[in-house]
Amino acid sequence: MMEFFLSKFWAFLVSMVIMGVLVQGMQLEVQSDRDEALNDLAERLERMLNDLAGAGPGLEANIDLAQVLPSTATLTLTSGFASLEDRDREVRFTVPVLTMNMENEHGEIAEVERLVLCWNDSLLFSNKAEGSTITAISR
Repeated sequence: MMEFFLSKFWAFLVSMVIMGVLVQGMQLEVQSDRDEALNDLAERLERMLNDLAGAGPGLEANIDLAQVLPSTATLTLTSGFASLEDRDREVRFTVPVLTMNMENEHGEIAEVERLVLCWNDSLLFSNKAEGSTITAISR
């Protein structure tokens, strides 16, 4: 009787270890997929900003970040590079040197050194002879 109990208990322990290994493997695969998706998004943003900056003087484009960023992501733009964060992951990438502005709730525009943006922000991208400007528009 005791041998029967020990064999069943041993089988239970082995099955729990196998289940733990399988669950951990699935979690690693999900993390890998998230990392790959964040890297792809960073590449698309880098390409989009470089294309806009290289379009030449006279271009004005409105960018609704709800169409670009997931609701959990934050995009930080500084002079020459950007950082895309989603939960505990971060991807850095280069961007053209831009003049960055922020519109306040009164409609006044002030130049800033850094823009921290999320999915519900809108941007106005404009190219002028003196360079590219990106303005965070308040809603």
